[in-house]
Amino acid sequence: MKKLLLSAALAMGLAAPAVSQAQDEVNTGALSLSGGVDYVTAYYFRGYNNAEAQLIIQPYATLSVAILESDDVSITGNFGGWASVHSQHAGGAQGDSIYFEQDYYAWLDFAFGDFVLSTGYNIYTYPGNAYEDSTELSVKVAYDDSALMEGAGVKFALKPYVLYVLELTGAGSGSADQDQYFEVGIAPSFSAAGNVTVTVPVNLGMSADGYYLGSDGGNETFGFWSVGVVGAVPLPIPTRYGTWSLSAGVTYIGLLADSAQASNPGDDYEIVGKVGISFSY
Repeated sequence: MKKLLLSAALAMGLAAPAVSQAQDEVNTGALSLSGGVDYVTAYYFRGYNNAEAQLIIQPYATLSVAILESDDVSITGNFGGWASVHSQHAGGAQGDSIYFEQDYYAWLDFAFGDFVLSTGYNIYTYPGNAYEDSTELSVKVAYDDSALMEGAGVKFALKPYVLYVLELTGAGSGSADQDQYFEVGIAPSFSAAGNVTVTVPVNLGMSADGYYLGSDGGNETFGFWSVGVVGAVPLPIPTRYGTWSLSAGVTYIGLLADSAQASNPGDDYEIVGKVGISFSY
């Protein structure tokens, strides 16, 4: 059943028919809103199997505020939330409520040319008490190499990034507070048939200190790696209601650290399918 679902999800993302985007009024103000909802076949977070259920729905929304715009730098504030709501428990840590997780975050993005420096504060809460609530600080540097790759005659950009996370409170996935997580990745994308956009995200999650553990309880550097294929197609909704899109894809997650494998008994990998709808305005 899972294989059939994943195949259908991938087919929807890659073979969706072309649609025309109606041109209408667009939002040109300093405030913008984005959000959406995803259905996933399993909930993995940084290589850890958080939960597997018969149904997992994950809605999210972000309010963005243009704080400063100039020729040299722009600053944007982002404030939002993300949730995970589950049906009957089928694996992982469910807790005592279908309202599994509710997160809140605040980020500042500093854009310098093709580079974006993001600093954020994240709060993770678990209404069903599946885990201890936690907070963390994040720093991310992303580079848009589109112009560079185009100049080299390459038709897609790698868009690399690095992410560092410092856990402030909560036991998290490691053995003590203030575990440190490090991630590197790329997200090349290209246009396929019609107006379908295909993205191939590739990530490597690592432990700077205590985020992933070996069988001896010591730090294990490499936690997981993943590669996915996601197809997205715009929906024919007038732009005065925002820009909407439908997406679907699959992700292969390879579990490297002993602690990550322990969260997924019996397998050192997982294939996760996702179907979602999103908007921005």
